[in-house]
Amino acid sequence: MEVDSSVSKVVRVLCEFGEVDIEVLKLKTGLNYSILERIIGALLSSSYIVPIELDTDICGSCPLRSLCIRVDRSSTKVYVVSSYLKRLCESSVNLDYIYTNLTTHAGYTT
Repeated sequence: MEVDSSVSKVVRVLCEFGEVDIEVLKLKTGLNYSILERIIGALLSSSYIVPIELDTDICGSCPLRSLCIRVDRSSTKVYVVSSYLKRLCESSVNLDYIYTNLTTHAGYTT
């Protein structure tokens, strides 16, 4: 099975950074918001990522602040790699496994 390149791009960015918001994903993958929201939804429902709400006070210490291009920083949702996905990233597992899991359990389709 060939891995969907959109899913592959998102997972690679998540593995590289460990935590990102949708703006960083858009910047790093070149994907549009609609595709990113579908992939994020599938990753959330499969417990590969966990959402965290950040307020403005935390932006000063955020490791991604140099990449953040949000104009409204009143509240930012950051997606953090779960311990499960972190283990998969560290083991350099084939992305086919993640893609198969997403299509089987979360209903993500290309």
